[in-house]
Amino acid sequence: DDSMLVLLFRNARARNAWHDETVPETLLRDVWKLAKFGPTSANCSLARVIFVVSAEAKKKLATCLIEGSLIRP
Repeated sequence: DDSMLVLLFRNARARNAWHDETVPETLLRDVWKLAKFGPTSANCSLARVIFVVSAEAKKKLATCLIEGSLIRP
């Protein structure tokens, strides 16, 4: 209904910083199960998803980011 459209497309906001809270792996996988069905141009927009959850993995990822793209809390 219209209230869901408002929630999803007008009021929803993405996070733009790292947070210390743990996201359960089941939730990450559930989100991916929904996102993978999103439309692409002739199904040619490939995606590779990696769940980065440990502090060590986040540090390793940070070294690969373009300068200025990592927002710290």
